[in-house]
Amino acid sequence: MKIPEELCLIGIDNEEVINNLSMVSLSTVKQGTEEMGFNAASLLHKRLTKGKVSTSPLLIAPKKIIARRSTDYRSIQDPYVIQAMHYIRKYACKGIKVEQVISDMQISRSNLEIRFKESLGKTIHSVIHEEKFNRAKYLLIESSLSIQAISQQCGYPSVQYFYFLFKKFYAMTPKDFRSKFTNLNSL
Repeated sequence: MKIPEELCLIGIDNEEVINNLSMVSLSTVKQGTEEMGFNAASLLHKRLTKGKVSTSPLLIAPKKIIARRSTDYRSIQDPYVIQAMHYIRKYACKGIKVEQVISDMQISRSNLEIRFKESLGKTIHSVIHEEKFNRAKYLLIESSLSIQAISQQCGYPSVQYFYFLFKKFYAMTPKDFRSKFTNLNSL
């Protein structure tokens, strides 16, 4: 089955290894693990100091859903665009260019560009950059990798170029983005 075109898929526990091994990045539920640990420690403390604690289950709600490609349910009908999107999602961070997408599709550039504009309202080039930026934003928020390592993982030739493009599109540096959104996620 084609995911997300035919079936949306969501995982649990935000397992980075599983996400990296998947053909399509998996949306996941981020558990409240810190709250779980805090409550477990609190119950243990009560048990040790008071001797008795409630045995009723304590439910901890998940914190959020981390949306990725496996639940991107935009309905793309054009089979060429679907195939090109799969290729782009798989290779965007490996530094592909529009010419490589077209070569893989075995269709004329103008034909595929028209199909992208009709289906997505975007160019192939902009979709490639969007994929790279989505990965970069995810890594900035969810990992402790250096910005230089993120730049390399996302297929940018230099960290300076990554900074330049990121600031151009998001009006802030990758460092500012990480600082701003990492703090929001810890609430």
